[in-house]
Amino acid sequence: MIAVIYIISTIMNIIAQNYFPSIFKIVTTVNLGMHPFVFQLSDIIVYLLNIVLIYFLYNDMKKEKILNIPILILTFFDSVLGVIFFFVLIAYKKLIIRNVMI
Repeated sequence: MIAVIYIISTIMNIIAQNYFPSIFKIVTTVNLGMHPFVFQLSDIIVYLLNIVLIYFLYNDMKKEKILNIPILILTFFDSVLGVIFFFVLIAYKKLIIRNVMI
């Protein structure tokens, strides 16, 4: 489920950037030496989708009885790494359980 949500959010972001590139750049002046600071609206969309992904990841962590807050924080900044570490954590847990039973 997490992979499907990530793929859909990535496809939505790519489509939006390709068809509406002009609305995704907001130029404001910030006190950084009076250089214009280009803030992309797509970054906001990505972070909002990462928050949704964190919610689903948290629910999956509760189902697996694993709660790892650093993975959730990592998912906010980079969803790919968060999901990969989540899958590695699940695989590690299942490997440990299988080795204990042998």
